Amino acid sequence: MESALAAINTAYNQVSSDISLAQAGADQKIVQSKRAVEIETLKAQAEVQPLVALAEQLGALKQSGPGALDAYVRNVRLKLYSEAKTVILEAGHD
Repeated sequence: MESALAAINTAYNQVSSDISLAQAGADQKIVQSKRAVEIETLKAQAEVQPLVALAEQLGALKQSGPGALDAYVRNVRLKLYSEAKTVILEAGHD
């Protein structure tokens, strides 16, 4: 009878231990998932911030007068063409 009770207690303790380990593992995964969400949220905010700033600048340019936005776009295009020409020339030397 005592050995049967001891076996039951051992099994109960093993089940309790397994449950505790599973709960600890689940808690750790939840914490890791929350941290991953925080990191991705910060990354997304970091990507959005320059776009919002650019939108504000373009809005201010548009309100500053006729032709200001067109001049800005023209200057950006010229810079991009210059950079593309430099890249093409550098690629040609390889």
